[in-house]
Amino acid sequence: MTRLNRAEKLIDPEEKYVKLRSLLQCLIDTGRPYAAKMAERGLRPEHVKDREDLPLLPTTTKYDLLSGYPSGWFARERRGIVRIQATGGVTGKPVLVAYACSTS
Repeated sequence: MTRLNRAEKLIDPEEKYVKLRSLLQCLIDTGRPYAAKMAERGLRPEHVKDREDLPLLPTTTKYDLLSGYPSGWFARERRGIVRIQATGGVTGKPVLVAYACSTS
């Protein structure tokens, strides 16, 4: 059993989906680009109830991240970000990934 599998068993399954729905609602409330992808599919946070609903969620591609360069796809405002990592930028622009402190 991997460390990830062990950690997953420690988290209440319902709690995971409550947190996921909360994150999705936050993205909608702040007008982030992912909210537009959800709206295109007619998807709302309450539609994600369990593992079987995860394929409904839109994926984010590298080209999505590049189209919003530098920070258009960050899930939070810059003031909430504590670390930024970047790729080497082989496409001409590096892809940025931001990390924020947990609020829960």
